[in-house]
Amino acid sequence: MFDSLQSYLLDVVSVLVTSPITVGDSFHWANLLTFVLLGYVSYRLYERGRRTSFWKFLFPKSVYLHPSAKVDYGIYLVNLLISPLILVAGGVQTWVSIEVAEALVAFNGEALIVGNWSAWTFGLFIIGYTMIADFSVYLIHRFHHHAEVFWPIHALHHSAEVLTPVTLFRKHPL
Repeated sequence: MFDSLQSYLLDVVSVLVTSPITVGDSFHWANLLTFVLLGYVSYRLYERGRRTSFWKFLFPKSVYLHPSAKVDYGIYLVNLLISPLILVAGGVQTWVSIEVAEALVAFNGEALIVGNWSAWTFGLFIIGYTMIADFSVYLIHRFHHHAEVFWPIHALHHSAEVLTPVTLFRKHPL
């Protein structure tokens, strides 16, 4: 029991430590560098002549220590701690998808999409798939706004009073 808890906590710490070096992560060094560079351009354009330092302009205490920002930090950590439960749900979803795909292949006698795709076919598939996936996220988001059952859970996502990079993770664990 203690070993599994220790292993789990080490995994959580590993995620926190490797986040800045994981490509595609919001806190990847390239994203953070872009944030600093765009912040510097904004600082030069809009703070000219004022006595605010660049770092105080980029990281104002009134934003990063705001109670709403502190809620964001807490939500991020709570969701990180329960993320293995979400991974189990994702594993079940993957297992169900594999079973359905195998049933369809068995029913059809071959895979539904067979053959060599040209670059155009593949490109159109990627564009179409991306548009459908994005549209489905939009529809689900609208549904969360209009369904009385889901709105109280989804409302957390819209309750931030200040925005920091961590606000991106302001999502209810459900």
